[in-house]
Amino acid sequence: MKKPYFVPGGRLLAATLIALAGMAAASADQVNVYTERQQVFLDDIFAAFTEATGIEVEALYIDKGAVERLASEGEASPADVIILTDIGRLHEVVKQELSAPADSPEVQAAVPAWLRHPQGLWVALTRRARLVYAHNDEQQLPAHYEDLAAAGMEGSLCLRSGSHPYNVALFAAYLDRYGEEKALGWLSGLNQNLAREPQGNDRAQIKGVASGECRYAIANSYYYFKMLNSDDSAERDAAAQVQLVAPTFVDGGTHVNVSGAAIARHAPHPEAALALINFMVSSQAQKIYAERNFEMPVREDVAMTGQLADASALIESDSQQLADIAQLRSEAARLAVEAGLAK
Repeated sequence: MKKPYFVPGGRLLAATLIALAGMAAASADQVNVYTERQQVFLDDIFAAFTEATGIEVEALYIDKGAVERLASEGEASPADVIILTDIGRLHEVVKQELSAPADSPEVQAAVPAWLRHPQGLWVALTRRARLVYAHNDEQQLPAHYEDLAAAGMEGSLCLRSGSHPYNVALFAAYLDRYGEEKALGWLSGLNQNLAREPQGNDRAQIKGVASGECRYAIANSYYYFKMLNSDDSAERDAAAQVQLVAPTFVDGGTHVNVSGAAIARHAPHPEAALALINFMVSSQAQKIYAERNFEMPVREDVAMTGQLADASALIESDSQQLADIAQLRSEAARLAVEAGLAK
């Protein structure tokens, strides 16, 4: 694998021009990737893909703004594949007509329909559950997301901003299931039960439970495992004091979000692009990719080990079509503001 380029925030124009020039000169035995994921999560997969196929991977690692870059480049873009970290970002690719179908037999066999776009315009690569965390001493554990908004739970919940994409996706899933009136009522209940103003990242919510500032917190599953395995002793200690809870919707499973990929609409190497995506949903790549970031695979036949296996056994993933949820993100964000969870 050739040396990848890193462009923090998409602001280093000189580095970008060098990267694009190198990508534009690529041969048919190369695939060009734009991604907002960290390099450490992808290096081994790209190396394994090159070993298996002989196709080199040129990766442009962009801290943020990969979709916007792809849109601005138009037909001149050298990108073949774009890999993103949230259903909302994948939806932006479709909304701006920046992707081409990646609906191969390999993808259809490996990835359940609810984890890919109905027309194949994006494919999920990993799953991450939106879970609840409680102190190890807590006996009253919420069975449902709805329980967090119940009367008598005032001052109990820690939550990051309601405008953050991870929360917006959860809110949109609720909106898709129950409609605007019930969704607004639930979000207002969450706001009433906050222990503090929405703030911080997902790790900060888990730390809030460990410190006793709140009884419950909402955070993605992989942050908990990153904290348990952190080099920072304070993070390890905080995570060790909490238990994860896999709540469900009253009539469904636990909400999951995804990382995923799409083939660029103007990909110079569409065959190589599809080959890379096919490889990334293979059993070999799925296990590597999921375990690198403590996520869950999208394939149902890939078994996890250790901590991830224990957590996966608790999670009954909801199977709402993520493409439908993504389309409701703007409305869900508006309701979060109306309920007081975001500004």
